[in-house]
Amino acid sequence: MLADSFVAAVALLSLVGAVPAVPVEHYSSSKCTEFYAPVTATATNVANITLDSPGSGSLQVGPAAFNIFFHFCTPSEPTERSKTVQILAHGATYTHEYWNLQYKPEMYSYERAALAQGYSILSYDALGIGRSAHPDPLNVVQLPLLTQLVVGIVQAVRSGTLAPPHIALPDFDKIVYMGHSLGSMTLNTALAESPDLPVDAAVFTGFTHSGEGEAVSNLTLAHGDLQIASQAFPDRFGSLSDGYTVIQDRTLFYAPPGSYEDGAFEYDVETQDTVSVGLAFTLRSGFVPTPAYSGHVLVVIGDQDVTSCNQPGCANVFQEAAFYSAAASFEAQVIPNTGHVLNLHKSSVATYTVILDWLTRIGF
Repeated sequence: MLADSFVAAVALLSLVGAVPAVPVEHYSSSKCTEFYAPVTATATNVANITLDSPGSGSLQVGPAAFNIFFHFCTPSEPTERSKTVQILAHGATYTHEYWNLQYKPEMYSYERAALAQGYSILSYDALGIGRSAHPDPLNVVQLPLLTQLVVGIVQAVRSGTLAPPHIALPDFDKIVYMGHSLGSMTLNTALAESPDLPVDAAVFTGFTHSGEGEAVSNLTLAHGDLQIASQAFPDRFGSLSDGYTVIQDRTLFYAPPGSYEDGAFEYDVETQDTVSVGLAFTLRSGFVPTPAYSGHVLVVIGDQDVTSCNQPGCANVFQEAAFYSAAASFEAQVIPNTGHVLNLHKSSVATYTVILDWLTRIGF
């Protein structure tokens, strides 16, 4: 089956530039709610991380409950498709709003596109980012703990125990989990460590094993790649400790000028969020194979994503099938003239169409 999917993915690659636009202009009314929920996790983090050192040894964190911010939307008129929930996980220095940008949302909102197709949406702010809790950025907010929080969130959604009592989330028949960059990395690691996690379909954007994320997994304060958030944006992050940082040079995430709107880039610069030093130093632990996961897998990458591509045109994305050898199906798509942050390029609607068309073809 994987071989057939590989051939299909190669064939579909030539069609990406010609796919019809997702009809977001028909975005119907939806019911949305936002809430905080405690998610309990235990992880073995890296010990002795400092602002300048990647640390060594192990540090047990938890069990502890962490307050996580969630954003949930479902179509006003429920259908069979709305019984499928898409859990959306953003990348580092972004929040849940990566999936629903307020800049030209008719073009740059995956949430709107998915709701228009009848899906339910659950996005959230990762620990140490956005409106979620901001614990110790060196010892606590690391990739191992964020991975276990993914496990906790998925299990709570499946069991119907995520939301507080006054917010009644519906029961879902299927769970699609889609990550971007960091969100893909924590999903990948969660499925590697817990292959029976009830995720029916996994979508990885802005992440490949073979690219090894050189451009982002070597970011440090010492090299000037990261800046202390409280100093760079004192009005927004002045209360945070120095272990919370930002990436002010956003060009890393984009294809050359012309592939994105100046307004979208400026919006990104102004609304960027944080990444902890502990997380930056532990990103490399996320590039692990996921050989036992048996759900459906889609990988979507921009052809000029310097964080994920190590071959011309990001041809290495088609090698990703080997990392998901037990998958029910595997497909890969490369989006032309697009960098790392797919949702902020002019090709955003084409990206949404690829994802939503794939979900339809696998029966979701």
